[in-house]
Amino acid sequence: MPTSVRQQLRLACPTIVDETIGDLALDVPSPEPLALHLPAAISIGSVSKSVWGGLRIGWIRALPSLLERLERARPTTDLGTPVVEQLSTAVLLNEHQTRRPDTLQQLRSQRDALRQALAEHLPDIHALQPAGGVRLWATFPGPVSSRLAAMPPDHGVTIAA
Repeated sequence: MPTSVRQQLRLACPTIVDETIGDLALDVPSPEPLALHLPAAISIGSVSKSVWGGLRIGWIRALPSLLERLERARPTTDLGTPVVEQLSTAVLLNEHQTRRPDTLQQLRSQRDALRQALAEHLPDIHALQPAGGVRLWATFPGPVSSRLAAMPPDHGVTIAA
């Protein structure tokens, strides 16, 4: 969402924004946090996509009253606190070790190679070039999800229909 749109948002409902891949902008600058323009927004963040896949650490940025309610509810659903992973993440964040230009270049190359292979081997499939992230959305010429999901197991891959 462009900054100009973010600046004009005036939402009357609770707003939750997933910013876990905001640092994976490949061809454009990373977007500003939505909370910069909408302070009551609840933001979800993580280091597992943009910094280190093995660190399954995330966070919630919200108004203090909501965070207090979440903190009280957490012990009833929490399976454990990964202390070492949290400390590792704190070090990475405090030392500004979260920018990974080598990773972004690798993701660009992989995205471009995938799009090129699709164009060469499956020319009827249309896939826009995403400006960021780790996904590629493809449009097929007709309804093929069930047939598509049935083929990959023969090659050791599972896809949901």
